[in-house]
Amino acid sequence: INAESRRILLLMLGAVVLGTVATVLGGGWLSRSTVAPVAEIAAQANAVAPGAVGQRITAHAEVEEFNGLVGVLNRMLERLDRGLLAQRRIIADVGHDLRTPLTAMRGEAEVTLRNPRTPEQYRQVLASMLEEIDHLGTISDTRLLLARIEAEDLVPQRAATDIRDLVMRAVQRIRQRAGDHPVAYQPATDGVGAAPLDGTMVSLVLDHLLDN
Repeated sequence: INAESRRILLLMLGAVVLGTVATVLGGGWLSRSTVAPVAEIAAQANAVAPGAVGQRITAHAEVEEFNGLVGVLNRMLERLDRGLLAQRRIIADVGHDLRTPLTAMRGEAEVTLRNPRTPEQYRQVLASMLEEIDHLGTISDTRLLLARIEAEDLVPQRAATDIRDLVMRAVQRIRQRAGDHPVAYQPATDGVGAAPLDGTMVSLVLDHLLDN
């Protein structure tokens, strides 16, 4: 009986040791197999190049457990793409829009410096250049607002707005900037009335259209 008891005890100890080893090895394998997809997704996220557009996470996108994580990361990349494209567009548009007022200011300064002028003539030139500077500020504000709209960072706040009044104010603003250039405006004869729109954004579009 004592010999059998010792043999059973040794078998039980051996089973415990083997079970412990199997548990450790299995837990290690399970943890590695669980973390490996996350590590692969993280590696693809880290490989996203700055300034590149259209990059997406594709690792384990078909696995249900990781589909949500991959979807969140890809939606974030889509938002970053929209912001980057809007930034590039605003840089290109600003360069185009600033060329005209800067050329006008340079031309006025060059013409003024060719010959001596009276103080009144200098004041007129400075007043004209000040108008161009105000125009530059308007262009800057306009482009920044457009970039926020395109990046979906700004949501339109619609309200009942008189369209005729909105257009009339835009025409008055362009007349102030046009100087001696005549601006003809023929209001609509039929009743336009009010419409649900964002007056600030529509005014921005009208100003940009009339400036062009």
